[in-house]
Amino acid sequence: MAISDKVTILRDGRQVADLVTADTNPEELSAYMIGRELNDDYHIEGSPKKDIMLELKNVSNHHRKHSRHKLENISLTIHKGEILGIAGVEGNGQKELAEVITGIQKTGEGEILLDGQNLAGINIRGRYEAGVSYISEDRLSDSLITGMNISENLVLREYGKLPFANHSIINKAAIRKNAAEKMKQYQVRASGKSGIDTLVKLLSGGNQQKLIIARELNDHAKVIVASQPTRGLDIGATEFVRQQLIDQRNAGKGVMLISADLEEIMALSDRIAVLFGGKIVGILNREEATVQKIGLLMGGISEEEAR
Repeated sequence: MAISDKVTILRDGRQVADLVTADTNPEELSAYMIGRELNDDYHIEGSPKKDIMLELKNVSNHHRKHSRHKLENISLTIHKGEILGIAGVEGNGQKELAEVITGIQKTGEGEILLDGQNLAGINIRGRYEAGVSYISEDRLSDSLITGMNISENLVLREYGKLPFANHSIINKAAIRKNAAEKMKQYQVRASGKSGIDTLVKLLSGGNQQKLIIARELNDHAKVIVASQPTRGLDIGATEFVRQQLIDQRNAGKGVMLISADLEEIMALSDRIAVLFGGKIVGILNREEATVQKIGLLMGGISEEEAR
């Protein structure tokens, strides 16, 4: 918009519009880019329930040399039907917080309770089976096996279990059926005649992220830890991912949204907790949260001073 005279929009390999920059606007360009009007008014139903889905009590982690920050006495709750946003300058304990909840890092002190169940001593797979799903900030290193195809990646969490296997015998038909259904439901696009056989490394970043979401947002998930879920995505994929998190919230699940995008945090969260130096320095309700208040907390200003 700032330096061009004309704009050409390509979508799915096709030229869909040629416009004079002076005669258009960002909203029209967005509509051409994603094939419809952009929705930035997310439908958030009602208030969160009083029931607590996830509770952290004075949680600290085992400090690791490559971790920039140690978590110190983290106490917070996520209610059923709530999105709790986690804001903060990157590197202030966000990754450690996500990994402690999901079991990747060990808890040094404190308790983590999922729907009343103590997760102490439960490994990553056990926590997933208990209802903890994880959308990692590093989709290629932590979440996907890029040398495997779409159908195989979609059952990584369930490999060896019914209906995808029976007594160690793989049910390829069930795996392929699952992939076809998930690809349609979550709008995962792949080139070629048989999309489900496409290697994950050949997908766009947006489709890789949709693939992770299709796997993690399963029926038995109770809490979804979503870390930087829209980073690097185009506007259409970003809108889709955000709406999926809202849908989980509206369905009564708990969502922890960790994001460096303040606009995203403020648009989707019921409450916002701010991390600084591995500590929670303030928790704000949606109604009282402003960019200025959150910014002060992110800089280490106390909640009383920020108010």
